[in-house]
Amino acid sequence: DTCGENLVQSWGFDPEQQLALRQGPEPIGNPGRWVTPDDYPPSAIQRGIGGLLKFRLSVEIDGSVSSCHIPRSLTDAEFSEVACNALSRRARFHPAIDASGKPVRALYLGTIRFQVG
Repeated sequence: DTCGENLVQSWGFDPEQQLALRQGPEPIGNPGRWVTPDDYPPSAIQRGIGGLLKFRLSVEIDGSVSSCHIPRSLTDAEFSEVACNALSRRARFHPAIDASGKPVRALYLGTIRFQVG
């Protein structure tokens, strides 16, 4: 647990606050539309490769995304850049709510799979 708390703290968040959230950030709309087939890197299509990305978003109290990080990419780096650009532009949220009912910054974790054909 200490390792996880230290990690969350290194990302700029209070681990205790994040654990005590009444509600995490809730996507507005369909998260499956944040990254579309039009975002697929052309060079990856030409090479016939796909990708699986785990991502972490920092969500502000107004529901906007302030940062995107791909901590673990199981494929080419070009997918990470494309994914973060798309997520930063398109992802919007209802903010997280802390234990006292106030909106707070929070983390949102997700996965994207790029598949050819």
